[in-house]
Amino acid sequence: MIDAMAAQLFEQAAERFRQQSRDMAGQLESASCFEDASKMYRMAKRMSECHACLRHAAGIYAAQDRSMIRAARTHESLGQSMYSTGDHHEASNCFEHAAELFQHENDLRWVQCVMKVSECHVALQRYDQARLALERALDGMKDDAALSFQVPGVLLSIGFCYLALSSEDAVRMDKWLISLHDIYPSFTESREYAILCSLNRAMMNQDADAWDREWQNYTKWTPVGDAWKLKVVEHARAAFNEESLT
Repeated sequence: MIDAMAAQLFEQAAERFRQQSRDMAGQLESASCFEDASKMYRMAKRMSECHACLRHAAGIYAAQDRSMIRAARTHESLGQSMYSTGDHHEASNCFEHAAELFQHENDLRWVQCVMKVSECHVALQRYDQARLALERALDGMKDDAALSFQVPGVLLSIGFCYLALSSEDAVRMDKWLISLHDIYPSFTESREYAILCSLNRAMMNQDADAWDREWQNYTKWTPVGDAWKLKVVEHARAAFNEESLT
């Protein structure tokens, strides 16, 4: 109750600043109040109002030429909140918008936002779109030393997405795996590349036992990490059960 009342007070202050102050300082104060209101609404578990305030704040920041980074960060926060409430479609749009703004400002945080876009697509079982988002992120990583360490994990995730596209795309994945010898030769010597090859071979042969054996051996020594990656693999594994019913 107190959180909701505080949120309403912040929101009222934001509206006053927005309507009465036309200079940049007043508009930025309005945006800040909207952000404070969103935090209070989140604490009160009134998520629609929380998201509305974040949208207002993002719009104000975007209208100020020197506040694009703050606009991007606000869209990113909105995406995270949307994702947490299960609205993965809208979360994807927010992360995409944040990525565009970050990229416009030459801020490499756009790469991580695109990674979030891929997670949203996975939640919606749009695995090809998830793969395309991951490939966009990969392009931003490969030439930056600070991000290059993430490349193997992204390549593994792309491979998982190929697997999740069902056995009909196993040949396409096989071509992708071969292409990595020229593009990322060091990756082809990794355990990640080996497990992708093993799982793809099992997929092409429709050998569920081989899949289970190879996956168990891999995960015994190597943590997969993010839960969304496991979800992709589980979807790919389920294809064997579907094939057995046809």
